[in-house]
Amino acid sequence: MRGLKGSFRAELIDIRLSSGGLIAAFVLLLLFGCGKGGSNQGLVLRALGFFAEPADKETAPTTAANQPDAGRTVSLSQTIAVPNDPDNDSDVDGGFLGLENAQDGSGLTTDGAALVYTIPNSSFRVPNDFFNFSVRLAPSSSTASQQVFAQIQLVSPATMNFLRSNTSSLPPPPFQMTVTATVTARSDTGTSFVSNPVNYTITFTD
Repeated sequence: MRGLKGSFRAELIDIRLSSGGLIAAFVLLLLFGCGKGGSNQGLVLRALGFFAEPADKETAPTTAANQPDAGRTVSLSQTIAVPNDPDNDSDVDGGFLGLENAQDGSGLTTDGAALVYTIPNSSFRVPNDFFNFSVRLAPSSSTASQQVFAQIQLVSPATMNFLRSNTSSLPPPPFQMTVTATVTARSDTGTSFVSNPVNYTITFTD
């Protein structure tokens, strides 16, 4: 199966799936704005939400006018990871996170996305994760497009296996799980920035 489709600035940037691992200490440092004057709340690094591919095209979105992708329904027992390949064309579909750099003095390079999982009306805790990806966001003063779209692995194979191994602790299907993604990035001068959080809702069937 081919990897994630990547991101678009003016051209396709190939981003392959990588296993993030649970690097909690690193994530906490970034989220608390360590480094030279870190910033959060999406004041500089803006997350625009999740988007689908343009209709009938196997490419990444190019603008936030594309169709939103706020969630999907998947099989708990059969799905390997999310996003998945619902049309069985050997190409992972959807889950493109739109990002924008609001500062005009420096570009940004992403480190990845911290992923927090919540199952409504359940005390069961799914371990947090981190998806590593690197895309370049031009400064707002640049003539290049400031909107970049990167396909994010929201639920890894390891997390899917964890859910399957704990079905007795999960609500009966169908049930929902909310994935909250927060992106971290650094400027050309080394300052760390954190985006506003964005949510993706997954409905699990049996």
